[in-house]
Amino acid sequence: MNALTARVDQMTQPDVFARELAFITDSHTLSVLAGRGVLTPAEYQRAHRLLWKAWTPIYQPQIVGETTG
Repeated sequence: MNALTARVDQMTQPDVFARELAFITDSHTLSVLAGRGVLTPAEYQRAHRLLWKAWTPIYQPQIVGETTG
């Protein structure tokens, strides 16, 4: 596996965990704003794309589910 696909134990790497949690939090905030009509669909898509580019998350869904409930 290369570095991009290698599994990461986020609970033993606080910096990775913090980065992933920040991405999830920011992404959720954008989703809430879009859901309330504060952002248009185009604005939401652009903001989310820029967020993804800025954070480049590892995003491991099974771990995210375990850490966020």
